[in-house]
Amino acid sequence: MSQKLRGFSLIVAGSSNTVFMGCGALGSLAGGFLADRVDRRKVIVASFILAIPALVAFLCWKGPISYCILSLLGFLLLLSEPSCIVLAQELVPEQARTASGMVMGMAWGLAGLGVLGTGALADTVGIEGALKCLKMPPPIADRRVDIIFFSTQEMRNKPPHAKVKHSDTASKNRVSSF
Repeated sequence: MSQKLRGFSLIVAGSSNTVFMGCGALGSLAGGFLADRVDRRKVIVASFILAIPALVAFLCWKGPISYCILSLLGFLLLLSEPSCIVLAQELVPEQARTASGMVMGMAWGLAGLGVLGTGALADTVGIEGALKCLKMPPPIADRRVDIIFFSTQEMRNKPPHAKVKHSDTASKNRVSSF
């Protein structure tokens, strides 16, 4: 007996994760490239806005076209990652490494919790039903982007931060490798 998921065998359906993550990696590279040439906030907003119709399209169409839409969805969802990291570093320039670690750690931690919740929901209503529920959070995330946009606009109008003074001798003598 061969099981099918969205018109594909389970082996092909499982390989869709590889396609999603591979295209997501390309999206991260493209997002960094675009952020250098266009305003970072525009890349973040475009990523969130374009991901919503891509998710809806993926849920509506089945068969080989859904595989292509899934690759586009992976690209769009990870397009904003470099911009978010740089934005966090700009918000706290004297602790840039900590800020980027917090952003990446929180993103992956929340993603892990989201997968746990989505998996539990999929056990109850099926994979399709669980994915349909994922259409609701992106508009909330769009509001978060608005908050980030306005807070960074206000920070740009402030004078740059003063250099951090180190009081203990150990930190003065430490040589940075960066």
